[in-house]
Formats: sequence, C-alpha cells, structure tokens
Amino acid sequence: MKNICIVAPTVEHLIYTITRAIASDDIRVHVLTDPKNSVSYRGHAFYYDRIENVNNTFIIHELASIRWDWMYFHIMPQLRQLDLRALASKAQNVGILSSREKSSYLKTIWHELKEIFNYFPIVWRSKRILFSEGYYGFDVYSLFAFRQPTGIDVHSNFLTNEALNSKMFSFDWSPQVDRKYKLNFIGNRNPSERTKINKLVKASLEENEQFKEALVWIEYGNEPDKPRGVTPQDFIYYLEESDFTLCPPGYSQVTHRVMEALIKGSIPILCENDLPLYDVELEDGVNCIAVRENSWDVAIETALRLEFEKVKKIRENILAMKNTFLSEKAFSTRLQIKT
Repeated sequence: MKNICIVAPTVEHLIYTITRAIASDDIRVHVLTDPKNSVSYRGHAFYYDRIENVNNTFIIHELASIRWDWMYFHIMPQLRQLDLRALASKAQNVGILSSREKSSYLKTIWHELKEIFNYFPIVWRSKRILFSEGYYGFDVYSLFAFRQPTGIDVHSNFLTNEALNSKMFSFDWSPQVDRKYKLNFIGNRNPSERTKINKLVKASLEENEQFKEALVWIEYGNEPDKPRGVTPQDFIYYLEESDFTLCPPGYSQVTHRVMEALIKGSIPILCENDLPLYDVELEDGVNCIAVRENSWDVAIETALRLEFEKVKKIRENILAMKNTFLSEKAFSTRLQIKT
C-alpha cells in the first residue's frame, strides 16, 4: 500500500481533483488541512465534504504516525504558518502542487525565487512538481525537480452521478454521422477575459448568416436569481450533437469543457498556448482547433468552413484517444503514475 499525504491548509477544486484521481485500492491518501468550518473561503467546506466521500481517503488535522511514501504540499501563503521542516521529515519523498497562474517569464522566475525563500524546507527536497496552470520550458524549478502538467478531468458531477457517468462515457457516437449543430458554447460569460472572447466570437458569427440556425449559444452570469445554463443531460446532448465546442479559458486556464467535448466527439476550439496543459497530446487540426494569438474569430471561421471529410477525420483521431486519454479511468491512471 502506497501512502500519500497532501498538505493543503485550504482545500479547493485542485485538491479534490487530485485526491479523487489518485486514491485507489493500492494508494491511501491523507489530506492534512484545516477544520471544515475554520476557513472563510466557502469552497473549503464544500470540497472538504466531497473529499471525505472519496474511497481510501482520510482528512486529518495533525500528522498521523505514518511513514509517508510521498508528501505533496499545495503552495499557498498559509503554509508558512506550519513547521514545514518537521512535516517534510516524515516523508520519504516530497513534491509540490502549484496552481499559480502562469505569467510573464520574468515574473515567473521572480515568483519561484520567492517561493524557494518562503518554503525552502520543502522546496529543496522536492523531486516532482505538478503545475495546473502551465510552466515554461526552463525555469528555476527545472534545475532540480521533474515538472509535469496536472491535467484535468471531466466535471465531478459526471464522475459521482452513476446515470450521468454512464451517459458521458458511453462512446456511442460515430465519426461518420452528421451532427445537428455546427458549434456550441454553454457556460458562464465571466470572467472579463472570457466575456471579451465571447463578444469577439459572437460578432464573427453574426457575419456568417448561413450558420446561424446551427448554433447553440447559452451563456449566463453570476446573478443568483437568474437561470444558469442547462441540465447536465442537455449539456451532454449538445456536446454529442455539435461538430465544435468553444472552450475559452475561465477562472482557470484549463476547463473541464475540453475533456467533455473530446469524450463526446465534439472538436474543442481552445487557445494554442493551453494545449500542453491538458496533457493528452492535443494538436491543431488533428484532434482540436487551436486559436493563435487570441484570434478566436479566425479560428471559428476556419472551423465552420472545414469540409465534412476533414471533420470526420478529426473525430476519428479523437476516438482513437479513447483508451489512453478519454476513458473514465484514463485521467486517474495517468495521475497515479505522476504522483
């Protein structure tokens, strides 16, 4: 039995995603975090409950007397309140989980130097670093640690709900069958960067009258009294009936929508710089449409005017990814190897 400890004073989606993926019959996961109701961030209590329901996973508030095979630290300011040296001494190997937003190269180097200074007792021992928001080919961490993208799975609703899980991972679509819609976007218009992208795309679509009836565009905001999107069942339906799915970044660079679209055979349209973040060998024109230099309107125009034979070929390439990257257990299997 492999024992892994994740140290995260505040738990959020990244910690839940990783915990759920790696916990198994052969891997026991303990999450060292603050008590459920002691953190002001409301997501802490939400993901705390979800983590508690993951098999072979245990939430702890002080370190158990176990010799850990691996101890992963989620880099956040609250870590500085802990005795990092004492914690790291309990583990055979140490790693880092980073959700820091990727910025300019010089800012990245500066951030990493500060992290080394602030968290030196764990950084100097780190052998692996998982980045959820990407990294540069060469940085400070590359001098001493093996770096990999975390990747992302489908939304947890499609994993925990048996009926939705079965429908999402049915793979009952054929690359050769024509679809009802050319393009869909279903999601929050926020944050502001996504709002700008959506406005650009909608302006481009208005110039293509021939495609107007073959579009699904359902966006919403953060207003609590307004409806939010569609049911999960309808979301799956629109994916499997659309040639393309628009996948602009949201509050994070990576989005579940890319993986969900691929699984249902809808070709994702996403930023070229974000392709490596998904760690599923995405390649422009092969299994996705890549947006270069924020030219979303150009990418949309390219996608909508692809010959059907080309669309079918891309779908065939996507279906060939099933066992390695798209099956229900694929993400878990790959993340277990990384950790």
